[in-house]
Amino acid sequence: MVTHTTPTLQIRAVRPSDAVAVARFLEGLSERSYYRRFSAPQQPATAAELDQLTDPDTHDGVRWVAMDLSTHPHSVVGLAQLFGPVGAEVAEGALVVADPQQRRGLGSTLCRHLLRLARERRVGRVWGLVQRDNHTMLRFARKNGYPVRHGELGYEICVPVCQP
Repeated sequence: MVTHTTPTLQIRAVRPSDAVAVARFLEGLSERSYYRRFSAPQQPATAAELDQLTDPDTHDGVRWVAMDLSTHPHSVVGLAQLFGPVGAEVAEGALVVADPQQRRGLGSTLCRHLLRLARERRVGRVWGLVQRDNHTMLRFARKNGYPVRHGELGYEICVPVCQP
């Protein structure tokens, strides 16, 4: 399912056939961007991790990619995930954008899609962990009125999506 398309960008559900492009995307992230998303040092994705990242719709959530249509083959420039079953009280949201695409609105677009998909899945709240030094995401959250609180591992954002 395609959820958003411009002349050079397409946001759609991830496919198993995206594994090579997702691996290239992850390898191309800076150490900082990789750590902010995965809270771990950067390393090549294993086959099992790629299988998990490219499984578009499982019982535990959904995953989608932002594809740059101006490249051949098309390249992944963003990856987003919503972890939690349909009707969950709380689901975890996570996204990462390629370094050259950061601060261009793609993260905001992916976040809006994440919240829309959470509503469609009747999720009560979307929770996310933000690294302490990720000032861009913290500004975005505060600007949009998302509750931000200091947590043990960083800042926590918990956005109400659906009323019970």
